[in-house]
Formats: sequence, C-alpha cells, structure tokens
Amino acid sequence: MWALLALLAVCSTTLALPLSRDNTCQSLANCNGHGACGINDDELYCFCNDDWVGTRCQIPKEKWLNGTLGEPCYDSIDCNDHGYCSGTAETVQCNCYPGWYGVRCQIPEEKPTTTTTTKKPTTTKSERWCDDDIECHGHGSCYGTNYKWECYCYSGYTGKNCETK
Repeated sequence: MWALLALLAVCSTTLALPLSRDNTCQSLANCNGHGACGINDDELYCFCNDDWVGTRCQIPKEKWLNGTLGEPCYDSIDCNDHGYCSGTAETVQCNCYPGWYGVRCQIPEEKPTTTTTTKKPTTTKSERWCDDDIECHGHGSCYGTNYKWECYCYSGYTGKNCETK
C-alpha cells in the first residue's frame, strides 16, 4: 500500500475520478496505461497523466479540449450537483434532476409565484434565468438571471457571449 501511495505522489496527475468499489485496477486495464490506479477514502481512482482525462484515462486531453470527443462531465462539478452524468467518452451529458435544466443543470425551472390578495390566486412570472443557447450562443455555460448573467465559454471560444472562436 505504501508503495502505491509513493507511486501516486511521484506521478504527474491532473484528474482523479472515483470508480466503483467493485472494480479492481486490473479490470480498469491499469487506467489504459495513461495513469496510475489507486485508492483514496476507500474509493478506487484513476489518477491520469497530464495529457489524458476520463474515469479510466481513456480520453486524450487534446481531443477533449478541441471538442472532437465532447466534454466529459462529473456529477458534482459539471452538473452543479443538480444532475448526474451518463454516456460514453464520445457522448457524455448531464441528466438533470427535477426542477433543473440546461446543459449543465445550472438553470432552475421557473416556478410562478402565487399571491392571494384577491379572492382567486393570481400568478406572476418571476424573472427568467439565462440560457446557454441564447446568451452564450451555445458555446458556453450561462450563470445568473436575465438582469445579471455571465457566460463561461467552452475551450476555443471567447467574448462576453462566447461569440468569438
């Protein structure tokens, strides 16, 4: 065990993702030869070398960054804790929990507010949350509302609205 920890300390790593406890390093093909397999907090991880990403270090970082294999997502980070990731290395997406939507489950569904100042409840529309496809031209993630929002552009795009490639 100490030898494995020493090996992990020496290896250059950029990303570690938990894998099922049922897996073993051999069943992971030793992280496809692009990282080191180890255990942290009773979870099995692939600690990828600098040029590789993915739960099993199966995606070349260059292809991930230029979008040819899509973006891998990780439940807590990329789905904002409002969804879970699914798919393959080529087609990974966030599946949003009820009440959330957006590419990264970052937009809460609008719930109309109800006022009871009259005999019948009336519904008023609350302010709209920003939309990735509209405000960020589909090239970034939008955070905020229609009155104050900011785009976080995907790799290769810049500008306030991710409009410049």
